[in-house]
Amino acid sequence: MTDMLRRIMMFALPACLLLGGCPDGGSSKRGNSRVEVLLTGLEDPWGIAFQPSGDLIIVTYSGTGSLVRQVKDLGLPTQTITMDGRVFTPSCVAVCSNGNFVPPCDMPNVTDLFDGVDITATFIDRNTPADALVEDPTGICASGTDTDPWYLVQSSTGDLVELLFNNLGDQTDNTVSTIAPGIITRIPEAPTHLAYLAGTVYAVDTGGDRLLAIDPGTGATTVLAGSAAGLDRPAALAVTTGGSLLVGNFGNGKLLEFSTFGVLIRTIETGVGANRLRAIAVDSSGEIYLAYATFATPDGRVARLK
Repeated sequence: MTDMLRRIMMFALPACLLLGGCPDGGSSKRGNSRVEVLLTGLEDPWGIAFQPSGDLIIVTYSGTGSLVRQVKDLGLPTQTITMDGRVFTPSCVAVCSNGNFVPPCDMPNVTDLFDGVDITATFIDRNTPADALVEDPTGICASGTDTDPWYLVQSSTGDLVELLFNNLGDQTDNTVSTIAPGIITRIPEAPTHLAYLAGTVYAVDTGGDRLLAIDPGTGATTVLAGSAAGLDRPAALAVTTGGSLLVGNFGNGKLLEFSTFGVLIRTIETGVGANRLRAIAVDSSGEIYLAYATFATPDGRVARLK
């Protein structure tokens, strides 16, 4: 190699590659080349989920407890609601098969069911009764329509509980039952998300570095994968269009795809960095979306994986 050619290559390559590797996949100018950022300025987004219509629901874990509905067509306006004027800290969100969604909140302990047809509509159901509260919920999934069971993780105890909206016209007629006690260990910096598929509830045990499968009928719990498979404070969880489980590591920002038997299919480098990834969602075409923090104030982001 001639001296002239060597000099040209040194100027053409990013400096980080010459020093041994770029964290963003080789581009020192474009930032993270593995994701396409769609939305910025969010105050710590902790939960995202798609409605059947293709609208993306985003919840931010903040003092204002805002909910954002980001229409997939980015040319359309974003709608924001502030939880009926109340101050909440929603830490997760789930959408049921008919489009309604639930963002359970830490303070006060309430569970609101939103009409998925019109995000500005009044709540269908609000405030579980005192004897049926879900304390400090940190993960939720739906098993069917809004009147089918919803499953939540209770942060303070690590319990998996079942929530039933028994009568959508009666705000006091809801029940909460413990399905599997003490199976989750939480860390304060991240949520612990759930997913439902074919009669089984799947959960990430963030503090225990585990992927779990729970039979909601018996509470029987199976460990599908652990740290040996690459789990590092797993926080995010979603079901792919192919029926596999996609886990997002809070610890290192990687995505790991598993079969429902716990077989590791692939590992995906997102490039978002350590201690940032909060939630993932998969749309009907199979594309993967991430919600993560950047530690600016505020500059939480939603991005699409390239």
